[in-house]
Amino acid sequence: MNEKEWTEFLDAPDEDARRMAARLPDAEAALAERGAWRALRPLLAESLAAPRLPHPDFLTFRVMESIARENPAPRPAPPVRWLLWPGLASLAAAAGLTFAFLPDAMGPRGDVAFDSQVVSAHAGSPELSVSSFAVPGTRGVVIWIEGTGDIPAQECVR
Repeated sequence: MNEKEWTEFLDAPDEDARRMAARLPDAEAALAERGAWRALRPLLAESLAAPRLPHPDFLTFRVMESIARENPAPRPAPPVRWLLWPGLASLAAAAGLTFAFLPDAMGPRGDVAFDSQVVSAHAGSPELSVSSFAVPGTRGVVIWIEGTGDIPAQECVR
């Protein structure tokens, strides 16, 4: 009987162990050894248990200290404060460039010929006539629609 079969024989239930022992030349000696093993097993389990440590917290502390020495903690990220001065300098540079290269956009508005522009003035119906023109001295365009009744001021013309 090889080592694997012997281990199976020692750990097998009683019925299976008797059946396995029947194939052995000295069945009684094998069953007696199995009985001795069964009696010894609880004693071994009790004596092989981990011993109670007198100061487990201290031991844990020392183990964790050793781990920390072997694997140092990563360096913490720098605080966001270091971005304050470069950020303010960038904003100041952007504002200076804007005022330097776009002075007309930042200053007061001058008189412009038109505030709006009519791209297309046509009606979808042949009964209507649409025309647009600029009135001198005003800021805007007049759209003249003939062939309809009054259009209320809140009405949107497209």
